[in-house]
Amino acid sequence: MKSRMLHILLAASLLLLALTACLPGKAVKGDDQKAVLAYVEPIADRIFNGIEGNDYALFSQDFNETMIKGIDEASFQQLRELLSTKVGSYQSREVSSVRDVDGTLLVIYTAVYTNAKQVVINLSVTGTEPHQVTGLYFNAPELKK
Repeated sequence: MKSRMLHILLAASLLLLALTACLPGKAVKGDDQKAVLAYVEPIADRIFNGIEGNDYALFSQDFNETMIKGIDEASFQQLRELLSTKVGSYQSREVSSVRDVDGTLLVIYTAVYTNAKQVVINLSVTGTEPHQVTGLYFNAPELKK
């Protein structure tokens, strides 16, 4: 049983490494990553707190105009319903990768929800001030059921 689990963990690690190598843009690491996360993490906090607290104003506070038009209050409620019914409540997140894609910062999180232990969240934020959200994507097998 331990050997099988070790093989599964090794395969998952290799898959994650392969997928990371295929990501768009250039990896942001070290002090540069810390600088990016210093402004992206508070934005991510507002997004997750807005979803969990049913607060559209907080959720969309840092959105650019395209995102505001793309995710209006009705779409926000649909997103909340989808997440709630499919993956449950948000618990925690870890940064998997930070990428610079032509001046837009892509932060890839692995989040844990009550009914899903691995939800991949891609959060795209402008690299220049004011830092605004230009993309937000949730991906998990549970969301596709």
